[in-house]
Amino acid sequence: MHSVTTRSVGERARAGSSRPVPRGMASEFTVPVGTLALVQEAARQLGTDPDRVLRAAGVEPSALRLPMSPIATSTVARALVRGRELSGCEHFAILAGAQARLGNAGLVPLLLMHEKSVRDAIRDLIRFLRIWYRGVHLSLVVDDGWARFGVALGGAHAGHSELCAMYGASMNHHLHTIIGPQWHAARVSLTHTRPEDVRPYTRILRAPVLFGQLETVIEFPAADLERTRTSSDEHVIRLLRAQLTSLEAEHRMTLAEQVRHLIEVMLGRGDCSAERVADMLSMHRKTLHRRLAREGTTYKAELEAARRDAARRLLAQKKRRGGDVGGAAGGSGSAGVPPGVPPRVGGGGG
Repeated sequence: MHSVTTRSVGERARAGSSRPVPRGMASEFTVPVGTLALVQEAARQLGTDPDRVLRAAGVEPSALRLPMSPIATSTVARALVRGRELSGCEHFAILAGAQARLGNAGLVPLLLMHEKSVRDAIRDLIRFLRIWYRGVHLSLVVDDGWARFGVALGGAHAGHSELCAMYGASMNHHLHTIIGPQWHAARVSLTHTRPEDVRPYTRILRAPVLFGQLETVIEFPAADLERTRTSSDEHVIRLLRAQLTSLEAEHRMTLAEQVRHLIEVMLGRGDCSAERVADMLSMHRKTLHRRLAREGTTYKAELEAARRDAARRLLAQKKRRGGDVGGAAGGSGSAGVPPGVPPRVGGGGG
């Protein structure tokens, strides 16, 4: 069993803690600039100059020397688009996401390794990854025997669907690490337009894929959440969680950011009322409205902004696919999906 001393935990926390988001970037959706190493590795595997890809996206490769510094998600999306264009590889974003190893997430990988159950590890991933990845919104919904792990990204910009695809592939890889080497998802839904050749997607994700969906979701049997780990260490868990909780307090999101995060996650499911959001934040609806007013905004304003972003993304998707409605890997509708997987609700229209 891997042991961690109090001193080493502290050192790792200091080494892995992110810098405060610079003034002027606080309202933007950001991730660590080290994320671009995934783009570089994908380019390298495809025989494309990785530095050329970054520079084409307006980023100097030297920026990665400080991998925890924040960068706008729109810049990462631009790098993915440039990577696809320069390499000629349609599945560039998925290939980049598959390289993810949580190297830019401080102590989170250690905590996931020591948690007692898969459910606890996934909850930790959702909660603490937000410290550094303020532009990535994760959620877990369990319904009728199925777990749905959602990946949403705020903002409306070029390359948004490719950014979602990259993080969908990243989270699929992390779930594989958490649950076990033989695990694979029952289905992965992507907002990405259906490509001519779906085989690289199903090969990399190791699951049937639905394209042109309203949200990025990884689905698997809820029973997988109850799997336990033999390497659990309660003492180490307490130390790691204390360090991460301290970092979380230093970089806590405003209530408006949390509300926008929840709206982004829930919008595709059709249930993002103020009452529902307040309930998820463990407060009364009136308290939610009062605290948002103190921050100079309203629930209605945040909801309308999220809807405008979603509408722009859908319009961009429709323009790119020329009216073609994305279907599942290997055909349309739910073709290729294993028996027993429930039909997908809220698929892409057009």
